[in-house]
Amino acid sequence: MRLPFSEVVHPFPPVAREAGVSRGSLRVLLIAACVSASGCTFIRYPGSTIRGCAGDGGDRQLTADPEAVSIVALGDFGSADEGRSAAVGAALKAFLNTRALTPAAALLLGDNFYNAGLIGRAHCPWWGSAIDPAAISRQLDAVIAPFEFLRQQTTTYVVPGNHDHGCPRLKSLKNEADIDLFLPPARAWGDRWQFRSGLPTEAIVGDLVQIIFIDSERMIEDGDVLSASVDRMRELLSHGSYRWRLVAGHHPLYTNGPHDGAGWAGGMLKALYYPLHLLVFPPFVYGNEGAYEWKYRRYRDRLEQLFAEHRIDVFLAGHEHALELLAANGAGQPLTVVSGSAAKCSPLMRRSNTIFSASKNGFALLTATRQRLEVEFVGTTACGDAGVCPQPAQSGAWHRLFGYGLLPAASPISAASN
Repeated sequence: MRLPFSEVVHPFPPVAREAGVSRGSLRVLLIAACVSASGCTFIRYPGSTIRGCAGDGGDRQLTADPEAVSIVALGDFGSADEGRSAAVGAALKAFLNTRALTPAAALLLGDNFYNAGLIGRAHCPWWGSAIDPAAISRQLDAVIAPFEFLRQQTTTYVVPGNHDHGCPRLKSLKNEADIDLFLPPARAWGDRWQFRSGLPTEAIVGDLVQIIFIDSERMIEDGDVLSASVDRMRELLSHGSYRWRLVAGHHPLYTNGPHDGAGWAGGMLKALYYPLHLLVFPPFVYGNEGAYEWKYRRYRDRLEQLFAEHRIDVFLAGHEHALELLAANGAGQPLTVVSGSAAKCSPLMRRSNTIFSASKNGFALLTATRQRLEVEFVGTTACGDAGVCPQPAQSGAWHRLFGYGLLPAASPISAASN
């Protein structure tokens, strides 16, 4: 039985006690050793930060197919503070108009309302459970206005992120599931707003694509929920015969951004994680937002075990405020598509699994035919803009950054921006 935190005693080698080394001094030395031996390898200096775009591939432009099924994916759009979400919304609308494209589905990949979900407040209060519908309506208007045109075009599937789970006391998830309660009837989404939380569910798009929606925050936090979710996913993946299979959740399998050590802040957090939770603050182990943290690794490991049994072509996620296409982690595993920069933006590092990465605001477009599945990234600034997270020059500007084609046999066809 685990002792209360105040009674936990960390054993120290007898030789240290005999030499007169104090517990405090040894603790400091152990932390320093851990940071030096393992943590410092995670810190990346500014020179390793991706500027503009990083990507491998040829120069072939992907071709249009009139019978294709298109799916828009964007995440972490839940803040209107910097005006970046308005720029992404305008870019998406202009892109669809230019392409004369009506997507079969739109995917909102979590962190839809910062900082604590749809509660009409910046933070979850310490006490009280009174809901302010007028404040919620104002928050909803500010966040969803740039993307409201989707209501008239397609069904929008929404998964929760860690911030959406932020205030159970004020029913943050329930409010997000029932946004029409806070909108005038003329602006109601009705069945075109499909909020998917709890155990995994599915949607079949155009008879070609099966999408499994997961509540990744719950799966990371709770091992029992993780097991039940994996069992449910196995059931969903065991029926039907679909050309392409996708999983959509908030937390990606992999990322090369701050959630896995990119940048000074991300590097320091990753460097200090192990010594802090092992030697100083055992409760620190309960963090779950870094891809290196043990609960996150448990989530990833269980999913990859499932994907080894049941084919998944692409794992779609947000969480990292950037655009990323990352190679599969071995045979039988999916590509990871990160599209989490609809309102915020973060630096990235290039690693061996990088197919494409850009620290830019934007979105992803997936286009499915029976012959191939194509992934395109569109940004509010071009790859030629070598800044990190640059602001768009004008509202409605969009730039095709990269394209990637996946054949049925999982053979890639790449196409860089032109």
